[in-house]
Amino acid sequence: MVIDYADDDLRLFVETERAQKSFYKKLRSNAKFMRDLSNVVSILRQVVNVEKLLNYGGLHYEKLKYELSGYSSVRIGSSSKYRLIFSEHEGGIKIIIIEISEHYGDK
Repeated sequence: MVIDYADDDLRLFVETERAQKSFYKKLRSNAKFMRDLSNVVSILRQVVNVEKLLNYGGLHYEKLKYELSGYSSVRIGSSSKYRLIFSEHEGGIKIIIIEISEHYGDK
């Protein structure tokens, strides 16, 4: 799958583990989170489209509702409160990662 980013700071953080925003700096200090993020991004790059994410139950791939309608998400780690939120394009062959957020149900 092709991955793009809505934000250059997010791209920098995900691809190089360097952070400019304080939120990303806080996350960077969590080694487990960084391993989980790397694993999730690796899976996203390997699958041919978003439908294949259903084969990875630990990701909890879902199309979002309400104020996030039009976006989808996957968990960063099986028991993590963080998720990657993205938009799907070209039939799910390309995604644009919008943000890393805390899942509202896990706070």
